[in-house]
Amino acid sequence: MATTVTVDAALLRAWSAGAAAALRGASAELDLLNVFPVPDGDTGTNLALTLAEAADAVGALGPDVGVREAARVMLRGALVGARGSSGVIVSEYLRGLVGSLRVPADAAAAHVGAGAVARALDDASGAAYRAVGAPVEGTVLTVARAGARRAPPPGARGPRAAAAPVDVLAAGLEAGRGALALTPTQLPALERAGVLDAGGAGLLVVLGALLACLDPARAGGPGVGVDLGTAPATGPRAAGGSGCDAAAGHTLVAEPGATPDALRERHGGEFEVMYVVEATDQADRTAGAAEPAATRAAAADVPGDALREALGRTGDSVAVVGGDGLWQAHVHTDDPVAAVAAAAVAGTASEVRVRHLASQSGVHGAHRPVVGVVAVTAAPGLVADLARAGAVVVLVLPGSSAGGAVRRAVADTGALDVVVLAGAAGGAVHGVDDRPDAPRTVVLDALLEVQVVVGAATLAASAGADGAGAPGPAGEAVADLVRAVRGVRTAVVPPGAVGGGGHAGAVLAATDDLLRAGGGLVTVLTGAATAPGVADEVVRGLAAAHPEVDVVVLPAGTAGADVTVGVE
Repeated sequence: MATTVTVDAALLRAWSAGAAAALRGASAELDLLNVFPVPDGDTGTNLALTLAEAADAVGALGPDVGVREAARVMLRGALVGARGSSGVIVSEYLRGLVGSLRVPADAAAAHVGAGAVARALDDASGAAYRAVGAPVEGTVLTVARAGARRAPPPGARGPRAAAAPVDVLAAGLEAGRGALALTPTQLPALERAGVLDAGGAGLLVVLGALLACLDPARAGGPGVGVDLGTAPATGPRAAGGSGCDAAAGHTLVAEPGATPDALRERHGGEFEVMYVVEATDQADRTAGAAEPAATRAAAADVPGDALREALGRTGDSVAVVGGDGLWQAHVHTDDPVAAVAAAAVAGTASEVRVRHLASQSGVHGAHRPVVGVVAVTAAPGLVADLARAGAVVVLVLPGSSAGGAVRRAVADTGALDVVVLAGAAGGAVHGVDDRPDAPRTVVLDALLEVQVVVGAATLAASAGADGAGAPGPAGEAVADLVRAVRGVRTAVVPPGAVGGGGHAGAVLAATDDLLRAGGGLVTVLTGAATAPGVADEVVRGLAAAHPEVDVVVLPAGTAGADVTVGVE
């Protein structure tokens, strides 16, 4: 019986790649189980994408990298690439699991005994619980805790202390499977739907991949397999049946068309907001001052705790993970701009992604769109409307760029054909995935914000986006969307524009010029500093001069006082 296992860069590469592959294979079934906290049918997909980012990151390292550096890169990949609440929680679980290992800075490998594995499982469970603003039992947290409790405690003596490291991990998996089977008795949403918890099942897939790497002979054996089937209406289902057959009888509880009030009541908000936060010097000083006698790790968690509390005031399903100056934040909220502003308590936000929970429900399965849209905007006032239209929104904050958020947002659309609409203020779009299996992506960049709005509105109105009629071929739909964006006639009117009637008069004059070529819809975007009353004057003037034209005014919230007009 081996008393230690070797953890090195090769193991981390193999584990993360194996977990990503296993989750890809299980993602459809895991997505079908996803009814909590939001029945949006993407838990399996989110976990697969999260582990894929971890695998890509550590896989890109050279052959001679030490285990600490490999672990750091792998965990950062999972953190920054985390998707949804499940991905965020599991990324923090991984950080607790791998981060608990005590390895010299320059060591090529760590030789880990049973006690260290037990401690790692316990640390991982604790990290997952601390990541969540309001922990709920019957979820991935419960499964994680069960796996930790089955392991021998640090310092244990007797038969449990003599276990091999792989036996400790296998015992944790077995306990986790038992906890997963009981999740419908703990969470009414699971009991009503007759399913097991999707996040908990996904975590066991990840741990099963680790056991398969450490002891390939156990792959598929007791404690490794995870039943992804549904639970019967009368109670939890015992593990071991056919997950595919059971899941086939379950209808995804997706919510396309759900009203904002229904979303608030059920899920705490219309929107899912995720972003990365990097600590500022001030945040670091605050952490140190708050706990002068604390360890460095504990001090580094203080900004994360503050961010978790601040997000809790904007919505629910709050999860904040990370540390050492870098966090990933997740929340469901009615006010995405306020949720992003909450980042200031910890540092500077970047890579902001916003999804509308109703329009994005089931996009990786039952409600896969013909065409997906990613809207890259620097206009905070447009985020809610763009997301409600069905776009995955990347908000580019002052002084930052879209970064890797666009690539992640493309995957988040669930579509095989995606159009990226990028406002000029957000900077050039780089890093869209061009691998053969990636979505086919058309990028329209250097757009005015009003063109981004028109593109999202075209998506919302197209057949298939709102369930009206049969969707056309993807190529045709992409061409229609591109044509609509390129076809809008635009003008940007600064407050000092020449003309009578002040700023409003200049906007009306510019709009008159645009309407000479025809058009039935005028979209007016105001800036953050646009003088009060300008928009009302423009609406009244257009109603008098062009009563046949519909007018939409949106406070874009962009810097400055410019007014942008688009005519279709």
